[in-house]
Amino acid sequence: MENFINQINEKKLPKQVTELLMAETEKKNINGVWMYRPEQQECSLLTIYCKDKLLLQRTFDYLFIGDTFEQDRVLISILDDADLEQHREDRYLFFQRYARKEDQIYGEEKNYGRFIVTESDLKSLRERYEKGEQLLMKYTEELIVDEQVGATLFSLKNIQHDLEFLEYLRFGRSFEDFTLTERLHQMEAFIPEIKKLFLKEGDQYYLLRQIENEDMVEYMDEHLPFISKIKKKMKGFVLQNMRVKQPKNNHLKPTVSHQFLKDPSIKKVLRPLLHMAHLEEVYLFHEITSIQADFQHHHYYLLALVSKEKVKEARRVSQKINAALPLHLKFTIIYHTRLWIQENLYQSQQFLKTLMNKEHQIYTNDFHPKIHWGRDDAYRCDDSFFYHRRAKNIYKRHLKGIKRDEKSTMASIIPCDLNEYFVQILINSLYDTLGYLAEINDVEVLWNLLIYAHPMHTQLEEHLQQLSFDLIGYLSMHRKDKLPALHLHQDEKKLLFGLIQRIKDI
Repeated sequence: MENFINQINEKKLPKQVTELLMAETEKKNINGVWMYRPEQQECSLLTIYCKDKLLLQRTFDYLFIGDTFEQDRVLISILDDADLEQHREDRYLFFQRYARKEDQIYGEEKNYGRFIVTESDLKSLRERYEKGEQLLMKYTEELIVDEQVGATLFSLKNIQHDLEFLEYLRFGRSFEDFTLTERLHQMEAFIPEIKKLFLKEGDQYYLLRQIENEDMVEYMDEHLPFISKIKKKMKGFVLQNMRVKQPKNNHLKPTVSHQFLKDPSIKKVLRPLLHMAHLEEVYLFHEITSIQADFQHHHYYLLALVSKEKVKEARRVSQKINAALPLHLKFTIIYHTRLWIQENLYQSQQFLKTLMNKEHQIYTNDFHPKIHWGRDDAYRCDDSFFYHRRAKNIYKRHLKGIKRDEKSTMASIIPCDLNEYFVQILINSLYDTLGYLAEINDVEVLWNLLIYAHPMHTQLEEHLQQLSFDLIGYLSMHRKDKLPALHLHQDEKKLLFGLIQRIKDI
C-alpha cells in the first residue's frame, strides 16, 4: 500500500480520485491500476481492472468520470474479466500501447503487453469493425437510392460505431453511456486531429446541434453530405489505430511553413496579432505593391480567425500594428469566428471560401475544423436590394438636404451621419462585388477592402486624394461625433458627393 501511495503521488492524481482509489483497494475489488500520460499532452488515461465492474461503478459513476475528465483531464476507464477476455482475443493490443508495464501503479505485475502482435492477429478485430460498418453503410445507401428519409441518422450511427472501436483501441472499452458530444470531447484530448472533424459552437458541435434541433427527419438529411465526409475521416482514424505499426510522431499540432512569417521584420510588427488570446488561424489573401516616394510599398490583407470575436480588441490590435509600421508597410485585417462564417454562408461563402485556402495560411495554433461549405451556386446575394434600401434611407435622413443646398457657401455635416452612410455604401459595394456582406463598421477597413475588390481602384484613390483632407482617416477618428463639425466649401462638397456616386456606381 505504501508503494501504491508513492506511485499515486508521483503520477499526481486528483485528490478525490486518490481517496476513492485507496478506499476501493482496501475492499479488494481492484486487481490493477495503470496511469498513461501521453507526451506533450494535458490529459491522462487511468485504467482500472476490477473484479466487479457494477460495484465499482457505484463509486466511479457516469457523473464522476465526466467531471474528472472535464476538470482534471483524467479519463477513467474501468475494465473487468469480460473486457480482459476480449483484449486477450486481440492480443492485448490496448495494453501494449496504453497500459504498459511501466504504467502500472497498483496490483500484481502482469505484463499483458509482452506479446508480439502481427497484422494477422488483428484480422478478427478488423472483421468485427467492418461487419458493423458495412451493415450501417448498406442501410444508409438504400435510403438514399430509394429517396427515403433518415440517411443522416444512419450515418451518425456509423460515426458512433467508429467511435466505439476507437475508444476500445485507445481507452480499453467503449463509453456508450456518454453522449456523442461528450465522447468526441474525450477523444479530441487524446487524438488532437479529431478536432478537424466538427465545427464547434461553444462546447457543442454545430452540425450535431443543427440535427438535434430539426423537427422533421427529412430536414436532417440536408446535413448528410457533411456527415458523410466526417464519417470517411473517422474511419481513417479507426483503421490507422488498428495497424500494428503506429506513426512514431503523432501530430499534436499542425505545422505551417510560410515564407511570409519567416521575415523577422514582418513577424515583429504582427506580434500583437499573433499573441491575441483567442487567435486560431491567419490567412494572407492579397498583397498590393506600389511605388510611393521612390520606395516600394506593400499593403497586405489578412484574415484572422478567432474563437471569440471582440470588436474593440480587434480594432486595438490593428491600430497597434499599423502605428508601429515602417512607411513601406500597411496591413488590413478582418476578423471572424468560424461559427459566424458557418452561420452566414449565404452572405459570405463566395468571398471567404476562396480566402481560406491552405496555401494562404500563414499561422495556426492547433487543429481546427473546416467550414461546412455549401454548394457554390446556392449563394447569389439576391437580397442586396434590402441593404441598398437601407443606404437610401440613411441618405434621405441625413445627407439629401445637404447635397441639394447650393445656396450656402459652407456645408456643415455631422461626422457620425456621414460615417454611417459611407460604411453602408461600402458594405453594399463589397456585397455586390465580392459576395461578402461584411459586418464591419470600420470605414478604413471597408475602404481598403474596396480597393482590393475593385479592378479600377486607382481611380477611386485618385478621386479620394482630390479632397483637401484625409476623409477616411477623419471618419475613422470622428465616427462617433454627433455635432456638425465637418465644414466644406461647395466645391469640396461636390467632390465628396462625386466620390460617393462613384462608389455607388461600382
